[in-house]
Amino acid sequence: MISFWTPERAEIVVELAGMGLLTREIGRRLGCTRNAVIGRLYRQGFRMRNTPEPPTIYDRLPNVNTGGCRWITGDVCGGEWSYCGARVAQPGGSWCATHRGRVFDKRKADV
Repeated sequence: MISFWTPERAEIVVELAGMGLLTREIGRRLGCTRNAVIGRLYRQGFRMRNTPEPPTIYDRLPNVNTGGCRWITGDVCGGEWSYCGARVAQPGGSWCATHRGRVFDKRKADV
C-alpha cells in the first residue's frame, strides 16, 4: 500500500502551514481533507497557532509572595481589594494572628 504522505508532501504541508495557510486550503492544494492535514501536522509535532494559555485566577492576583498576611480585604468582585499584609503568625504561614484565628477557629468565623 502506498502512503498518501510522501516525504515531499510531508515537507510541503509543513511549509504551507508555516506560511499561515488554513488547513482547508492546504488540503485543497494537496488533494486531501482538512482533517488529514491536521493529523499529519500533529504527528509531525507542528503547532498550528501560537495560542496563548488561558488566563488563570493567579494572573489577576496582586503579588502573593509579599511575606505578609494573605487575607483578602475589600471587594474582590469589584476589583478594589488587597491583602492584609500584616506580619504572619507562624513562619511559613499565610495569615496574621487575627486572620489565622478566623480561618482555623470555626467559632470566630464571620460568614
